[in-house]
Amino acid sequence: MNNNAGHNVLCYKTLRSSRYMLVVLLLVFACCLESCKKEVKPQQFKQLYTGNAIYHWKNTFNPTDTEISFLKRHKIKRIYIRFFDVVDRPMPGYSVTPSATVDFLKPVPAGIEVVPTVFITAEAMAKMIENKSTGEYADKILQRIIAMAKANGIKKIREVQLDCDWTVSIKDGYFNLCSKMKQLLRKQKIALSSTIRLHQIREQEVPPVDCGVLMLYNTGNVNNVETENSIISVGDVSQYLMQDTEYPLPLSFAYPCFSWAVVFSKGAFVRLMNQPDSLLSRIDLISPLKDKPNCYKVMKDDEQLGLTAGMEIRYEYPYVSEILKVKSMVEKRFGRGVPHANIIYHLDEMQLKHYSDNEITQIYE
Repeated sequence: MNNNAGHNVLCYKTLRSSRYMLVVLLLVFACCLESCKKEVKPQQFKQLYTGNAIYHWKNTFNPTDTEISFLKRHKIKRIYIRFFDVVDRPMPGYSVTPSATVDFLKPVPAGIEVVPTVFITAEAMAKMIENKSTGEYADKILQRIIAMAKANGIKKIREVQLDCDWTVSIKDGYFNLCSKMKQLLRKQKIALSSTIRLHQIREQEVPPVDCGVLMLYNTGNVNNVETENSIISVGDVSQYLMQDTEYPLPLSFAYPCFSWAVVFSKGAFVRLMNQPDSLLSRIDLISPLKDKPNCYKVMKDDEQLGLTAGMEIRYEYPYVSEILKVKSMVEKRFGRGVPHANIIYHLDEMQLKHYSDNEITQIYE
């Protein structure tokens, strides 16, 4: 074979090899594309829902006709239902256990999406950390959610939410629980969200979840007898929104539409009384304090209500004007026009009756 012939054969082999490599690369690229299509990317879960939503935080799901009408009037298509709590109450074989499991007495109305929500106490989280069992309980929590959803005809779950008031001492454990839960949910193409409290937005680290809900209620110190309104206060909220840095997690916002009475004895916090309307009408039992707005003195003992003469009661109610001021601050801080959901806490006819449809619309819009 002469040199030219040898050269031609070599070129042909090189060309054929190059074509072969090109085909292989194209096939690999096609496979990668197909794999990317099937892989559940974190971006897909950043904001699944951007409409009106509401929390349900009762031990029974039994919405009244008025509550169902409220959902329809305000075009609420998503309910965050607290399925159960996780508490530090050891049982044989378990360091923490579920508590206050919701009982579904009625089916969820058609067209309403459910986000199963689980509240985890700080004490329970500390116990999981102590026993190095956060991964184990991530699976137990998820299996319980799935079983409850199936038993109550709840289908097409797109998101699960964990609610924990994590602090520095339990942060790593809670983040590990979220990470394990997220891995389990990712296999089922379900997102994971976490509640975020105002004191937590100052943290440089965020929980390893797909999105969060910033809780814009319980903003003050309820235990302090000098607090004017612990449910919501522009002054309390503004302290946490002074930083100009972005929060590296997509957020929706939850606003309060509930009231309660805070009971004190000799300046010390005693307890909360929900549904305080009937109490306020008892002019024979309580008398307004002139120097403290929305505060009352108990004038005589009432064994049924657990009140004794001399106790002080602070009635707390979130005025719409205060809610809207906070809403404006939050939107300015985190950027207007950023897709998010507005969420009301919570679905309760007795609480929601204090707000007109127009006021609710202003909170949601």
